[in-house]
Amino acid sequence: MSMSLSLSMPDLALLLCSLSLPLLLTCILCLVQRQHATVSQYLMADRQLSVLPSAVSLAVSFISVNSALNMSQDISAFSIVLPVAMLLSSTLGMAIIPNMFMSVFYKMHMTSVYEYLELRFNSSLVRRLVSVTVIVASQVFLGVVLLTTCDGVSVITGIPSFPYIVCGCLLPLLVLPCGGLVCVVWTGVWQAVVVIAGSTGVVGSGWQDVSMDRASVGWSPDTHDILHTLAMCSGQIILWASVSGCHQAVVIRYSAAKSATQARWMLGVTIFFYWVLSIGVVLSVMVIITKYEQSGHNMEGVSLEQAVLSFSSEVLSKVPGLTGLLVSAVVAASLSTISSVTHSLAASVWEDFIYQSRWAETFSQSEGVLTIRVITIISSIITLLLSYCYSHLDEALHLATVAPLVLSGPLLAVFMMGFFVPFANNIGVTIGMVSGLALPIWMAVGACFTTITSGSEEIGNTGIVSYDKNKSPFQNLYQTSDQLYPLIGFTVTMLVGISCSLLSHLLLTTRPPPHLLLHPWVRKKDTSLTLPPQEHAWNTQEAHHHYRWPSPSLPPTLKKPRPSVDTLTLNRKGGLVDTINRRRRKEDSWRSNSLTAGYDNDCFDS
Repeated sequence: MSMSLSLSMPDLALLLCSLSLPLLLTCILCLVQRQHATVSQYLMADRQLSVLPSAVSLAVSFISVNSALNMSQDISAFSIVLPVAMLLSSTLGMAIIPNMFMSVFYKMHMTSVYEYLELRFNSSLVRRLVSVTVIVASQVFLGVVLLTTCDGVSVITGIPSFPYIVCGCLLPLLVLPCGGLVCVVWTGVWQAVVVIAGSTGVVGSGWQDVSMDRASVGWSPDTHDILHTLAMCSGQIILWASVSGCHQAVVIRYSAAKSATQARWMLGVTIFFYWVLSIGVVLSVMVIITKYEQSGHNMEGVSLEQAVLSFSSEVLSKVPGLTGLLVSAVVAASLSTISSVTHSLAASVWEDFIYQSRWAETFSQSEGVLTIRVITIISSIITLLLSYCYSHLDEALHLATVAPLVLSGPLLAVFMMGFFVPFANNIGVTIGMVSGLALPIWMAVGACFTTITSGSEEIGNTGIVSYDKNKSPFQNLYQTSDQLYPLIGFTVTMLVGISCSLLSHLLLTTRPPPHLLLHPWVRKKDTSLTLPPQEHAWNTQEAHHHYRWPSPSLPPTLKKPRPSVDTLTLNRKGGLVDTINRRRRKEDSWRSNSLTAGYDNDCFDS
């Protein structure tokens, strides 16, 4: 099918309106906040985010064209049973792990979630290794999100995808460098409204012709379908537990809430709106596929974009503006993902690398904000270039698509060891994460460059590991579904990390972690898990009071008094104290520079 659909004037008006309103909102917010442009305000909105807008924008950032494409394959093969099972699995991961981790993360008032790893394992190597891995995986996946969106719009309109790739980076380039997290939140709210309106228009225009029996066919309780469903669900649980509990893009949202109670409410409201948006996407895809099959076509071997094109020309074109509303919803969903992840990447690069360097100590607040804006622009340009490269390299596109699946398991395992394994140390965690990343990457590369088929069915998509004695062990390994990569990476990282930690604990002298950096379930009340008394430089004057969080990001009202000794003379074994004091010196430098530049000194206490 080579036909294309030309957009009418109402369609173009709706599309331009959906893209121009975020820019107008950005300009208004920039004018309002221009007098108080600080790093805290840019990255964390001064930790004053409201529950509802932040939850709505975070929920819509989880929706993209990639999720719709995956749902179309599952619905065409298994109807609505598998998407609903995956939705329940993702909800389970989003509800449990973030609430467990929040009891530690929120009280530390961190800008970068990976700062916890440096404090917990007393190693900047672990922090930077995890941060670099997340940055790379997120950056390459952004190119996939942009490319799939532009390809879908290109199929509908008949215009080549490259102009859409260029235009798709303009909104993040204009919104993020100017407004920061506040603009990301409020533009996300608008994009959520557009997505809900688009899915409502699709479902409302075609649902009356869809037989309700379509929702119950396609899935049978045989061994293959059960194993396929279990594989998909296990991968989704770990994937969403990792994304919601450990990823910078999500943790930075609830860490910016006004209180811990509002942060928990934010997670609950996010899950609710994620269900609302996901159900709208599932029903829309189901309507489009059903109408396409009722027209005498077969979905096997046909992309969702072709089915959308047929649905738009036969159904949506009868009502002016509906096609433009559908295109606007597709673009809005992907741009919300790009904006949210790009902002988190800029925060990670600034907090984990630039802010930790010596030459950043002399930065003023304005110079810090300018540096973060430059990082955001560079990230958007890299996204554009990657999208163009993926359009010519199918193998690279496949590897970038599975990057979140490869990363999620090891990332969750590292934080789980930090919270629940008191004897875990930097040696075991580093070796475990490298091992947990190496195996899924090897499997993904092998599956990408090795064509393995069994009859007419690709074994790599069966969701189970099939063994064929006529094939080599490596070929059988490459048959594993990519939905199992999170489970494999998580298991390997935990096993190798715990084993190496035990071995190094027996052979080497290791320092026990501060007990409040462990989860309350395993936290001990005695002093066996705390630092030696001489290294508690911040605890010399208030030993009789309750222990407070040893994070350098805490507001001054929650920090311990400054030590009377020069802790910078400590050797590397006092790295935790050295990290805190190094950051305090930077804050003092920023305070003096801000007074010279006319900033309000209270902005550093937020």
